[in-house]
Amino acid sequence: MFKPSKFIRSKFEEDKQNVVKKFNSHGFRDAEVISDSVYRINEKLVGVNLKLYEGKKYYFRNITWVGNEKYSTDILQRRLDIHKGDLYDQNRLDDRINVDKDAVSNIYMDDGYLFFHAIPKEISVINDSVDVEIMVFEGPQAYINDIIITGNTITNDHVPRRELYTLPGELFSKSDVIGSVRELAQLGYFEPEKLMPNPIPDFNSSTVDIEYPLTEKRNDMFEISAGWGGGYFVGRLGVTFNNFSTKNFFDKKTWRPLPQGDGQKLSLSFQSNGKYYQTYAISFSEPWLGGKRRNAFSVSFYYSDINMKKTSSSSYYYSTYNYRMQVWGASVGLGRRLSWPDNYFQLYGELFYKRYKLEDYPWDLFDGFGSNGKANETGIKIVFSRNNIDAPIYSRRGSSISFTFELTPPYSLLKEKDYASLSTEEKWKWVEYHKYGFEAKNFTSLIGDLVLYTKIQYGFSCFYNKDMGYSPFQGFTMGGDGMNTYRYGKDVVGLRGYEEEAISSNGNAYAKYSLELRYPVILSESATIYGLGFIEGGNCWKNIYEFKPFDVYRTAGAGVRVFLPMLGILGLDWGWAFDPPVGADHYQLQFTMGQNF
Repeated sequence: MFKPSKFIRSKFEEDKQNVVKKFNSHGFRDAEVISDSVYRINEKLVGVNLKLYEGKKYYFRNITWVGNEKYSTDILQRRLDIHKGDLYDQNRLDDRINVDKDAVSNIYMDDGYLFFHAIPKEISVINDSVDVEIMVFEGPQAYINDIIITGNTITNDHVPRRELYTLPGELFSKSDVIGSVRELAQLGYFEPEKLMPNPIPDFNSSTVDIEYPLTEKRNDMFEISAGWGGGYFVGRLGVTFNNFSTKNFFDKKTWRPLPQGDGQKLSLSFQSNGKYYQTYAISFSEPWLGGKRRNAFSVSFYYSDINMKKTSSSSYYYSTYNYRMQVWGASVGLGRRLSWPDNYFQLYGELFYKRYKLEDYPWDLFDGFGSNGKANETGIKIVFSRNNIDAPIYSRRGSSISFTFELTPPYSLLKEKDYASLSTEEKWKWVEYHKYGFEAKNFTSLIGDLVLYTKIQYGFSCFYNKDMGYSPFQGFTMGGDGMNTYRYGKDVVGLRGYEEEAISSNGNAYAKYSLELRYPVILSESATIYGLGFIEGGNCWKNIYEFKPFDVYRTAGAGVRVFLPMLGILGLDWGWAFDPPVGADHYQLQFTMGQNF
């Protein structure tokens, strides 16, 4: 449906060749177009007649290898994976030698044999069987002489260079080149569609220069939004600089509008409706702390204040309330790229502190904590993950998997107290829990740019002491667009098609499954737009022993995502809930900003 329907002579000639190739791929080695005719039906339509000769089917018989010394015939034959009696397909033979991810050429290319090539040749055809001889030229191993970076007009040279697996003096490796392209794309500073490495070999010296031509793109994000709810106007202002440079902070020439080029990230946000509600957040990350190793350092602070005590009593909605809630938070983290089991694994550790203060709060937001009190939360968070997704915006292939462990000290196990009889504020003066999360997602290219995206998520929040029970903080809510992944001491798990917290507002275990089909409309430097259809299921349980992973609320729908360099990802989804709560609508139209499901 996306192909042109106009008759174009050059395309017609190409299509005839494709028809023959299609027959060839099914063993019809002698297939050909005998004749063709194109005739006019009217002013707008033409007819096409093709006369074909199909011939008989052929099969592979004997495959022999000549000239191979590095690898034995048995190894090459196993890699080729074509056997006697298989349908004869020249295209498949070529793909198995040179094109596929596990092609024969790759075991040579990954060991420095850049000059390797193999030429298949038919040596005999007997009845319906074809004997093939594959002539191998291994050549010398090639070492990398120089790495050439071009096109980076904003980003400093050391930023892309430190991401490369290809280093001068090392043996050439095709896998390292592919891995380097993936890392450059993941940075988000360059156009992934234009990342085409260019090996420049020199057979006489057995060396190769590798050029990485880059095309810069803006990926700083600015957010300004507003809304009306509960009788108040709420505005949000946020900015994220994804290629920040602290080193050039005092060099005014590098300000665009702030100093850029060193791959650091600085985010600031503010949300308020005036006196009643204010939230401030700031975070900074350095992906290469010290500049020599891939040690990612991050630090963040935030403060939130819901203060009805300052608000005029003339407000029609809140005139009977006089309350306040304050939340402070800070964290510092360090991440490390691992080299084992492979280069895609990462380990991240974080120390965090949060403080909650409630004064006459009218709702039991924290599930048993009450309307007044102070609580402190400190602990560690560890994330072990693997990620080899090819691009951050429109991903076509790859997968990621992560295990998250979060825990506080077990205060109640270290002190001899009757926690069942303590007051709420004393009981939760220091919050305790241990929490676990699992997430896996995969991208598969089906046909061209049509991509299947699948995702699985589980989460559990547990207690140390049964007299303490589940923590009123660090549970889960489910439902809605999921824009705020963390809110008021709880992780927010979105489920499109349902309202916020429609599934649960205070859960301690959840499961969620997502499946999407994606297709791009625009893939360019200025914008990325793609449509999607989705099916989701999820549920959230108060008690862990109630956890039933396949007892889920179901939803399906369609949406669109728009990525603009200055605004990030904007999304619009229409979801139909198959199992809505009593009194709720079956459908929801939801807008998202700054996230990618």
